[in-house]
Amino acid sequence: MQISILRHAEAVLSMPDSDRPLSVNGIGECVKLGQWLIAQNQRFDLVLVSPFIRTQQTWNELVKQGLSTESVVELAELLPEADCDLAVSAIKAYADEVESVLVISHLPLVCFLVEALAVGEVPLFATGAIANIQLEHDALKGDLIDIVSPYQLQQNIA
Repeated sequence: MQISILRHAEAVLSMPDSDRPLSVNGIGECVKLGQWLIAQNQRFDLVLVSPFIRTQQTWNELVKQGLSTESVVELAELLPEADCDLAVSAIKAYADEVESVLVISHLPLVCFLVEALAVGEVPLFATGAIANIQLEHDALKGDLIDIVSPYQLQQNIA
């Protein structure tokens, strides 16, 4: 199965943390990432998303670029300071019957999730960055295929 772990796009800095919407730049990050995912023929059977506004908006902006899924599930286990072991257990439980899962969450959890699910070092995630992991259903850890950020995508276009 493929598990893609996405840090939400850039959000405004004011407001209570749970209510922070995407910034104009964050919406642009979603456009770049969404177009790249479509060009890669990426599809997700399941999307797991944090309840915070900026993660919900990140998914909605990706949908505007043409992404779709069979199911979107909001999980409190994906909040920024959530317990990584509980988050991994929830992801694996929901992902048990599917081939590709998109997880949209926050720092620091996205780093901990990649570290828990893949072999190798994990760099700090930029906003809108996505890590793609190939994981066999019964394996403890999989292979980190790549980490791509909207900034990298912009550099490749320029």
